[in-house]
Amino acid sequence: MELKKTIRDALMLRYQGEMASAKANIEVFMNNSVGIGEHPDIIGAIDSQLELLSNAEEKLEAVKSHYVPDRVI
Repeated sequence: MELKKTIRDALMLRYQGEMASAKANIEVFMNNSVGIGEHPDIIGAIDSQLELLSNAEEKLEAVKSHYVPDRVI
């Protein structure tokens, strides 16, 4: 496997993982906010997770846009 592809794929997986983690945290905050004592500011906590989600999504799209070769079918 080509090194560039390995690195690109690793970055894409990293950003997908960051997105999944942020989405899971948002779901917990929205559905179980009563049980989360260390986050009295639920809105602020969700906003922080949305920022992480959007940053990872933006990075993933940048990798796809600039470093994934066009596929000819």
